[in-house]
Order: sequence, then structure tokens, then C-alpha cells
Amino acid sequence: MRDPRAVFRTTPRLLLCRPGASDLSEIVSLWTDPQVTAFIGGPREASPVLDFFREFAADFEAAQERWGDRWWTIVEWASDRFVGLVSLVAKEIEGQDEVELGYFLLPFAWGRGFALEAAREVCDYAFGSLGLKSLVALIDPENSRSQAVATRLGMVLDHEILREDGTIRRLHRLLPEGEPR
Repeated sequence: MRDPRAVFRTTPRLLLCRPGASDLSEIVSLWTDPQVTAFIGGPREASPVLDFFREFAADFEAAQERWGDRWWTIVEWASDRFVGLVSLVAKEIEGQDEVELGYFLLPFAWGRGFALEAAREVCDYAFGSLGLKSLVALIDPENSRSQAVATRLGMVLDHEILREDGTIRRLHRLLPEGEPR
């Protein structure tokens, strides 16, 4: 079972944890999987992924401070099986500072509600503990699964963005509960 000090949040089926050394090979598998990365630029090279997440495994707070990102592993509670990652990443989008919510799951976990469950916990943290005023998700127009998760979270399509590389992304936005849309 996971080190209790690494557990960030729990849901009825999931643990959201700080990435640990024991997660690194699975994280690399996630980012090098062509299915997982099909709508986010394709598979990554293993070495940079490993180096990046080694920092989070070694010193989570220092890595957060350095990168401005927050990453958590998603672990199925019952089996202690790595499911994927969920994140809050600071980005500049069209000249505005934004925080992007990300959810990245291995194919065996698709369609089981894990992305929604993990993302809800991170949204609660972002609005409640961090006091963020909004979250965004940049989603490939062809990625219907990710768009469905965003919609179920309550995200609203804000507009489409044409990126410098010529790709289009849909910017979905979520405001804290009770905020006017």
C-alpha cells in the first residue's frame, strides 16, 4: 500500500498521491503510450519524462515551486494499481495567466469514471485551498472522451484557440461553484 504521507486526497475508489520513485516506470509508460498521447502531441521521449518526474518524486514541494505545476498520481484504492496522472499546470494562454487542469489515464482505466473522480478532487482543492478563480482545459476537438469529462465537471466551452503549430484546441473553463458564468 502507499505511504500515507504521500496521499494527497482520497475518493471512494481512488487515491491521489504525490508521485513517488515506485511510480516512475508507470509514469514513463503513460507518457510514451501512443493511445494516451494521441491528442496531446504524441508519445514523449522517456528520458525527459523520467527526469521531470524524478524531481517530483525526490522533493514534491521544491518541484512544485520550480515548475509552478502540481502533479498527482491516480491510484485505484482496491488494487493499489497506477491509473494515471492528474495535474494543475500554470500556463500563459493568449497573453493571460491560466491554470490548466489535466487528466491522463492508461487505456485500461478509460470509461470507468476515474478521470472525472480525480478531476473533481483537484478542482475542489484548486478553488477551496488555492483560491483559484477559474480553471481551464485545452482539448483537441477530436478528443471526445476528454471533452465529456470537462462537460461533466461543469466546464463550459469558452472558445477555440489556434496554436502556433497550427493545431486547434478548445478552451473549456470552470469557475467556482456559485460564480456567474
